[in-house]
Amino acid sequence: MYNPLTLLTTSVLHDLIGNGHSYFIRQSYPRGKDDHDKAFRHAFLITQYSNWHDAVCHYVAISSDPFKHCYDIAHTFEKEKLFIAASQPGGYRVFVNLLHQKSWELPRELELQVKRYIHVRLSWLPRNGENINMQLEVHHGELFLTLKFRLLQTTVRLADIEKY
Repeated sequence: MYNPLTLLTTSVLHDLIGNGHSYFIRQSYPRGKDDHDKAFRHAFLITQYSNWHDAVCHYVAISSDPFKHCYDIAHTFEKEKLFIAASQPGGYRVFVNLLHQKSWELPRELELQVKRYIHVRLSWLPRNGENINMQLEVHHGELFLTLKFRLLQTTVRLADIEKY
């Protein structure tokens, strides 16, 4: 499973807090799984918010996740727990809702899957030289690709594309 997000570090967390983020939502993150680590127990994704309402909307959207948690850094105990998560405790991998790279490009391993998805599910037929523009987005911890071709546009869960 493709994972374009970066591991949370204390340095990144300090930057996020310095940029006005006060609320952080934790959820399960299967894309962060490490099959090669024998001590691996669970992967999490932390999403940062500066607005309480947006954080609550995310929290409600993941209501079925037994590992969901909302950190409010106004509470010292919650802030300390968040920094513990950022220290990458043994057996856990904690990611943050930030891409590895400044600008995202379609990785080669996904290129064929995207082409097959477009051919089978969308029936778009680009001519030679015509591009399909793609943008990666994260919404409530789920990765999506927005595909644009001529005047057509669709947004698809990355997990659905990876099936092709």
